[in-house]
Amino acid sequence: MAYDDYGELSLEHEYHNLGNDYYKIGEFDKAIEHYNKALELRPDLLETYFNRGLAYTRKQMYDKAIEDLNKVIELNPNLAEAYYTRGLIYEYKQNYDKAIEEYDRAIQVDPKYTKAETQREVARNKKASIAAGGTYGGGAPQGMTPGAGGSSGGENLTKFEVMKRPKLRFKDVAGLDKIKEKIMDYIVYPLTNPELSKRYGKEAGGGVIFYGPPGTGKTFIAKASAGECAAAFISIKASDIVDMYAGNTEKNLHNAFETARKNKPCILFFDELDGIAGKREGMDQSFEKRAINQFLIEMDGVEYTNDGILIAGATNAPWDVDTALRRSGRFSKMIYFPEPDKKTRGEILQIYLKNRPVSKSLPVGRLARMTEGYSPADLKQLVDAAATIPWKEAIKTGRERVINFDDFKNASSGDDAVTPSLPAWYGSVKKKLIEEDEDEQGNKGKGGIFRSVFMDIVDMSPTQNPDGSPTTQTVKHKSEQKELINEEERRLYHLLIKDIEARNDEFYKITRRARTMFARYMM
Repeated sequence: MAYDDYGELSLEHEYHNLGNDYYKIGEFDKAIEHYNKALELRPDLLETYFNRGLAYTRKQMYDKAIEDLNKVIELNPNLAEAYYTRGLIYEYKQNYDKAIEEYDRAIQVDPKYTKAETQREVARNKKASIAAGGTYGGGAPQGMTPGAGGSSGGENLTKFEVMKRPKLRFKDVAGLDKIKEKIMDYIVYPLTNPELSKRYGKEAGGGVIFYGPPGTGKTFIAKASAGECAAAFISIKASDIVDMYAGNTEKNLHNAFETARKNKPCILFFDELDGIAGKREGMDQSFEKRAINQFLIEMDGVEYTNDGILIAGATNAPWDVDTALRRSGRFSKMIYFPEPDKKTRGEILQIYLKNRPVSKSLPVGRLARMTEGYSPADLKQLVDAAATIPWKEAIKTGRERVINFDDFKNASSGDDAVTPSLPAWYGSVKKKLIEEDEDEQGNKGKGGIFRSVFMDIVDMSPTQNPDGSPTTQTVKHKSEQKELINEEERRLYHLLIKDIEARNDEFYKITRRARTMFARYMM
């Protein structure tokens, strides 16, 4: 970073930072003007090209934005975020093939760049929708009011599939007895007995958050809840809502709620809620905040009524959901989905083994003990892997045999072993909820898909080499800042924290290891 003779930032960097200030308040023409002045003085400022490209994108001047991103990649061909951003611009131009290509390049440069993976799936869905005869809108005019009445732009909205009275019931869901009881209180009874519930102040409506490790059945039991109370069910993923351009995102949210209101009683289920409604703290632009505000308006705005609608959301990181959404009347109820216990694991294994050729002497109880730490999704994968062994033998030899205990031992060992996923998840959450070391706090899951480059422009920090020459320029965004949750929020997750503390106990670790090893080799 260059300085003048008085130790101040050089003029080109002053222009760059002034451009950032104008960008933050939505004055994109003035931002571009100051970025231009910076580049006239120094034409190799990578960060300035990057931010000017973002400003051009906000003005829907996509070709100029792509020119700037091309220059960024010329200066640093190993910057995954540049390919990702160029992909977003192509997506706005509705060139989904080029967008997918750019997301692929971003992932090639940085295989851990999950934003590119998520947005690549969004682009693929849009491309598939068009191929099937549908339509998908690109960047909408900035002045468009999201969720407004009338049918303007309606042809570009996501069409949400309504499942009328799912056949799935609680009896089809293994274990989770305490969770089922809470769901009966929070969801089923208010929807099936609305008048009685209303007299006791238990109106059907509001929201519930299902949280816990991935693969523990949150989505599955949400569908079963709709079947239990004979209600319609609408399942929504982040890719169904997020269009990256805020106006389209807000309209999609409004359309989701309107679809539920037309199909009452209804459970409106948002999968990966933190990816749709992440925290607004640190957001620079107003349009990201409006997307969250749209959620708030739909849930308790005076212009809408949600009687007979239960809104549920599933997340692995409830602390990343905007705090305003967790207040009374919104997502005020929370249900923790823990690791399945031995009884539940046995029931899950029985379900996945059904209709397969299984040895009559297969010790399912022993398998349940051996699979401590496995989520329901892990158990399904384990059963599939165990069944693959005799299946491949039958293909090669022509002789069929039943699935036995040794197949499960082999499927859970070796290079291709199906191993438990929950210990790693609990370990990562432990850093978030318990450990106070800020340096260990990662950026995963912070704010969901909205934490994108269009929110976090680049700030220049003064850095020099010892000889006074400028250091290699890097792009650092505000989304890389570390974050810890406060003590009040931790109390909301006391059941999860209790589980984490138990897992951290040395005696627990030793006895758990002994239990699984005994089940595997000694019983």
